[in-house]
Amino acid sequence: MTQTAPPPASAPPPGRGHGAGHPLVVRLTQLRGRVRAVLALFGAGVVAATGIGAIFVLILGDYLIHFSTPTRTVLLVLWLAGLGYVVWRFLIAPLSTRLTDKFLASRVERTHPDLSDDLMAAVNFIHAGTIKSNAFAARHVDAAARKTESIAFEDALDFRHAGKALAAAVV
Repeated sequence: MTQTAPPPASAPPPGRGHGAGHPLVVRLTQLRGRVRAVLALFGAGVVAATGIGAIFVLILGDYLIHFSTPTRTVLLVLWLAGLGYVVWRFLIAPLSTRLTDKFLASRVERTHPDLSDDLMAAVNFIHAGTIKSNAFAARHVDAAARKTESIAFEDALDFRHAGKALAAAVV
């Protein structure tokens, strides 16, 4: 009977990369949660507005035209299929998209051009694990951390679309 050797002590814990506890990575992880919340609100608003609007049109059409039972059944199935597509397109697909630290860092840098790729480079150094063995990389990551202390990463989020979608669902 053979036993597998435990991973070396220098390897990161399973499911967590190099530097998972670094303050920059922690802030990006918090931003990822907020992005997912905004995506969920936007998707829920679009699904609700589309579903309610479409069923309202179907009810109004039935009231004015008096659809036969087979026509009602077909229209209901088409409504359900359309709603299923909207759920997939605006809720499931966006929420299942992988949001990497590099992508989130690029969004923060787009909002704050004064970072000039410092955050992206720092994230690359952290994930490569070079901050422990390379003094230049460690200094760069520390400088990027100091530079981003006063920056709100949440500024990279745009709540307007989610708000409009939820307002459309309410109206």
